[in-house]
Amino acid sequence: MESYASEAGFFNRPVPGAVGWHFHAMNDNIGSTVGLMKPTSGTTHAQLAAEDLIEGDSDQAGDTAQSLTVWGINNSGKKERETIALSGTTAVNGTVTWRYIENIRADAESAGIMWVARNTGNTFIMEIEAGWLTSGIAQHFNGEDKSYITYFRAGMFGRSKKSINFELRWYPDDADCLDSGDGYEILDRVMVGGGYDCDERTYNQAPCPSVYPMPIGPLPAGGWISVWAIGVDGDTCKGWCTLQGFDVGV
Repeated sequence: MESYASEAGFFNRPVPGAVGWHFHAMNDNIGSTVGLMKPTSGTTHAQLAAEDLIEGDSDQAGDTAQSLTVWGINNSGKKERETIALSGTTAVNGTVTWRYIENIRADAESAGIMWVARNTGNTFIMEIEAGWLTSGIAQHFNGEDKSYITYFRAGMFGRSKKSINFELRWYPDDADCLDSGDGYEILDRVMVGGGYDCDERTYNQAPCPSVYPMPIGPLPAGGWISVWAIGVDGDTCKGWCTLQGFDVGV
């Protein structure tokens, strides 16, 4: 116990130069094929297949007061942010050449669906659903920094007698976001449900969420952290996950 307390105490002190990050993702259609945790919507998340500029857009002409902040990895392998002011249904081009897009956030609610697309061919990348402010995709690219994971939790909402298996994955090569079937390590796993009625009221009877007194890491620079889920018994399930951590220079 003395060792445990000492480890927990270490994380109570600030880490010089650290930049924290956090995401929360929900999916109400988790099935029997494992998939990256993200909101269920009419369109599919698709990562940039090649380095390119991006553009911001909406499906409602009145969405002209919103701006989208995009973050991810630029064509130099460094973390980058870019803000694009929307102009309704008219696509607005950005100026940063991107390698991978991590997530997007809006500064105000919209009437329609907002999204970013690849400038070449207007190829869809990811969206923010109407009424939401974030894209809510369970992924983090660490670029030129190394990462530590400090908190991972997952659960089920709605009622089901089936189960969901959540996997916290580490891909050492961020290019694996384009070919995610192999080349990864499972850092942790959370299973909820399984054989009895499980909803938000009975979640605490399922296996406890993972909360770390010491961070997982360091995870080397140039990688991709993501959460994947599968309805183990082939059931269409509703699940959520929360992950947080911090990055520091190599």
